[in-house]
Amino acid sequence: MKCVLIDEAEPGMVLHDPVNNFNGKVLLPEGVELSEKHLRALRQWGVLEINIVSDDGTENIEISPEAIAAAEDTLKPRFTHTNLEHPLMAEIFKQAVLHHVRNDH
Repeated sequence: MKCVLIDEAEPGMVLHDPVNNFNGKVLLPEGVELSEKHLRALRQWGVLEINIVSDDGTENIEISPEAIAAAEDTLKPRFTHTNLEHPLMAEIFKQAVLHHVRNDH
């Protein structure tokens, strides 16, 4: 699996994971081979990045629940004045946690 910015995605790439909106609705299921039409729709839906099947031999880092919990504990003080129940803020916090964990590996 490889995480790709939507502006760097190309037709022919295959989704490793489904693409969901902020409410969890599946916009595109995993395994879809992306077309230009898919990429336009993803941009219109505000999708910033996608996980694609990687054929370059790179592997996704397995992240333990303990590492996620530690990163959440570290980052929560930075989000004290935000509403983490709001879908956008919840997604920003999730991405911050994942970024923090990936950079600690």
